[in-house]
Amino acid sequence: MGFIFQEVDEDGFLKDMLNYLEEGLIIIDLDYNVIEANPAALELFGYKKEELIGRKCYESCHGEKEPCKIICPVEKVPEIGEIKRAIHEHIRNSGDKWISKISAAPVRNKQGDIVAVVEINTDITNSGVADKKIEHLKSVLQAITEVNTVITREENVTELLKEVCDILYRVRGYRLVWIDSIKEDTEGVVPVAKAGFEYKPYSSYPMKDACNIAVKTKKPQILKSKYEETGNRLSSAVIPVIYEDRVLYTINVCSDRAEVFTENEINLLMQIGRDIAFALKVMKEKEETKYILPQRIVVAKIGELFVNGAEIETLMQTAVELVAEVMDVEFSKILWLEGNKLRLIAGTGWPPDTVGKAEVGVGLESQAGYTLQMKKAVVVENFDEEKRFRAPRLLSDNFIVSGISLPMKYGDKVYGVIGVHSKQKRKYSQADVDFLSSIASLLTAAAEHRRSEEAVRRSQKKLREFFQELGSIMHTVPAAVLTTDGSGLINFINRRTLKYLGKGENDIIRSYIWEHFKEDIVKNIVIDILRGNVENEPVNLDATLKSGKNVELAISSLRNHSGEIDGIVASALDITPVKEAHRELEKAYEQLRSVDILKNNIIANVRHEILTPVTVMKGTLELLEGEVKDEGNIKMIKISKKYLQKLSEIVDNLVAVSSFYRGKVNINFKDIDLMTLVENTVSRKKTLAREKKVKIILHLGNNLPIIVGDEDNLSRALLNILDNAIKFNREGGKVEISVKSLRNKVVIRIKDTGVGMPKERLDEIFKPLTQLDASTKRRYSGTGMGLAVAKKIIELHSGKLFVESKLDKGTTFWFDLPVK
Repeated sequence: MGFIFQEVDEDGFLKDMLNYLEEGLIIIDLDYNVIEANPAALELFGYKKEELIGRKCYESCHGEKEPCKIICPVEKVPEIGEIKRAIHEHIRNSGDKWISKISAAPVRNKQGDIVAVVEINTDITNSGVADKKIEHLKSVLQAITEVNTVITREENVTELLKEVCDILYRVRGYRLVWIDSIKEDTEGVVPVAKAGFEYKPYSSYPMKDACNIAVKTKKPQILKSKYEETGNRLSSAVIPVIYEDRVLYTINVCSDRAEVFTENEINLLMQIGRDIAFALKVMKEKEETKYILPQRIVVAKIGELFVNGAEIETLMQTAVELVAEVMDVEFSKILWLEGNKLRLIAGTGWPPDTVGKAEVGVGLESQAGYTLQMKKAVVVENFDEEKRFRAPRLLSDNFIVSGISLPMKYGDKVYGVIGVHSKQKRKYSQADVDFLSSIASLLTAAAEHRRSEEAVRRSQKKLREFFQELGSIMHTVPAAVLTTDGSGLINFINRRTLKYLGKGENDIIRSYIWEHFKEDIVKNIVIDILRGNVENEPVNLDATLKSGKNVELAISSLRNHSGEIDGIVASALDITPVKEAHRELEKAYEQLRSVDILKNNIIANVRHEILTPVTVMKGTLELLEGEVKDEGNIKMIKISKKYLQKLSEIVDNLVAVSSFYRGKVNINFKDIDLMTLVENTVSRKKTLAREKKVKIILHLGNNLPIIVGDEDNLSRALLNILDNAIKFNREGGKVEISVKSLRNKVVIRIKDTGVGMPKERLDEIFKPLTQLDASTKRRYSGTGMGLAVAKKIIELHSGKLFVESKLDKGTTFWFDLPVK
């Protein structure tokens, strides 16, 4: 770096640091000589150091013979004295072009004078290619669309040419655009339209020779020259507009972008030239206006649909329908190239189920194949007289006699064939060919645009999938994770897999995943997924590793960016402790079930053993009651009978609960007089009510309906509820019992003025053997089974038992029963 850094970099530290920069750094003096370059710059430009140092920057970096006047940091930075940034096209020593993002800054000496420019170059070629291509395609489509829109609207030649110049200047971004009229006798040039500059006399015209060559050869000409007014380096092109085999006009364009005139760009300009020639024919031949003008409208309509975002399939089908209509033909088609076949993807006039299925070969034996191979328009006026090829079945089966077909291509890429056909002999004009050519250009540009967009989306999707996969691996759950290739061979495992399988990594990688499981079904599932036979993924199952662990296994397919299955991913979570706990729970459940059965059997036997002596005792007491005269003994006998009855009720409730939970309940359904049932049940508790000094009030509705049920069980349910209402009441309290008929059911309500219950404990009272006061010193006796039995009986009769209570205010029970 010599004189520049010798005053500030005596120990060479700065030079060493620049040599390690990843960006390409070059230093250029004010005479455009490269005086220093770091290794990254040498690699970017493709030179050895001795090949680059001392050479002119515009020669080695741009392949030019003079300085660039458009965007030149060596010129601009010294003028403004500050950093300049730009995007520039460079050329490597190999001739390959690349795009550089440049940051240029001045280099000053001790006196503050600018003595050189330092440039940092970053290669952004690939990052911008897709976006540039998409924008380019949009611009191409917009130019074609706007030109065709003007052609359909404009009837004046001069105004038409002016608008074409304006479109090319505005949409395509050319620096200069003008159209010259070529005199027939002298081949002299007369400017008729321009955009972007003030036209100079022909003597100073920079593209005079190129124009003459284009007129004589009828072919486009491209050159690089120096425009005399600005001194700028310009790339130029001259496009002949040919009408009736003569050059009527030339389209002249200049650009300060050296790379602009690619084959695709020239094809665009040639298409616009053909469109202008087409418009001239429309204007000249008025009798054809009604026929040709709709064709231009169709071109404009298709372009408008694309610009507005129509799907390519919709665009193509709409195109063939409109083409068939304006050309007055029975059939139109688009055959898309798929391998060694052309498939009919859009069309009109064909039999049902033909579009999407019919195929044509790509060989020379058919019109479409011949068109594809020759890469030019093919016109057939009568297939019976055609010698070049024969009509394929797609045409012969539909009695087609004539037609046109054109290749659909974009640059060197051929997409397919577009065509129209008729059952009549017919002569097709060059106007018809040009019309189809315009449609083909629009559709292929649209297809290329979609392909470019899809490529960008695939790249973005692949990048997202990569980071998602990476994140999944980095943040994996505590489970074994494995992936395989398309044959089921394991190609990735995480650390937990080693622990689960009890093997080393070398014993697992490249082994089949199903080899590590005891169940054969794992192999079947993996193979089905790899073959694409599984619709619902992931597949979840419990499996057993050969290491003995029980796992919860999930298996899914791995797909590439094209959606094809490349392998599988599986996760296995150790559920061995859960399985062991489940087995212990099942064992405990069986033990509990055995105890429950034993308990129920004991209860059934106890009922018989208890009630037999109780019955004997009751009979004996009833006999004694008739013989004994002493009041004291009579009282004792009545007390004994009461408690024996209580014991019978307790045993019956206990047996009932046992029966309910064993599922062995015998319900004897029959018609029941509800009024009689209620009155009889209430009468059985009047003695207890008198003893507790509780008043029972009965409200029976009129015309109570007949219900169907088990009279004994329903009486027991009401008896148990009534017993609670009396037992938990206060001295001097009351119990109200009401029975009402409501539509298709009856409602029985028992309301008391007793001690009540806390709201939060109401659910507990229906559990068997439950007392809200379970202490040994509780005030009220009972087993806690009465309400549980009542609830079960009512539910067996398709009813439901409800309760409301307030502490120290009383309790209300009510239940409903369906009527007959």
